[in-house]
Amino acid sequence: MKLKFTFKDPSLFDKAITHPSFRRRKVNDFERLEFLGDRVLGIIVAEMLYKAFPLEKEGDLAKRQAVLISRDVCQEIAYEIELHEDIKVVGTGLDGNSAVLSDAMEALIGAMFLDQGLEVTRQHILPLWEKRLAITQAPPKDHKSLLQEWTQSRGLGIPAYELVNQTGPAHAPEFEILLKVDDHSVKARGKSRKLAEQEAAKQMLQIKHAMQ
Repeated sequence: MKLKFTFKDPSLFDKAITHPSFRRRKVNDFERLEFLGDRVLGIIVAEMLYKAFPLEKEGDLAKRQAVLISRDVCQEIAYEIELHEDIKVVGTGLDGNSAVLSDAMEALIGAMFLDQGLEVTRQHILPLWEKRLAITQAPPKDHKSLLQEWTQSRGLGIPAYELVNQTGPAHAPEFEILLKVDDHSVKARGKSRKLAEQEAAKQMLQIKHAMQ
């Protein structure tokens, strides 16, 4: 890993890079750290946006945050710091498109927070996300908004998202969403219903764009 952070408790780093497929336990340290890191990252990015865009409304800040803490960005940053070289996982490849990478990035942030607190974690994590502030000047549109614009422009109405399954423990649930648009349907999973809906919308947009 290229991130210059030295753990006082190395066992926390080991827990953060050990995927459940590698070492199954009753209490899963990886998923618990991922849960914590997701919240810590949200706080760090929210504060960054609050300071960077003092004139923007809450809704626009939320759109920016949704992009910056998305699975895609977490994957990208995990690959950038070469976290994939340390992760212990069985049964999947670790490339720039692996969901394991984004989960491990969040687990790493959770481990850093437990090891040395919010301020030190912010000092190491913030520069990685600050570089991505200028991706778009205007608040980005999320996948659900883009899909709704697409369907309404074609007289297909508003997309309907159906929750078909919820699994996992209370501290780390996983939601499965079914989305149907015209004669196509997709299923997607996420750590919240909102994230699962965004992933389903993203997949549907990819299908529609491929047909054009």
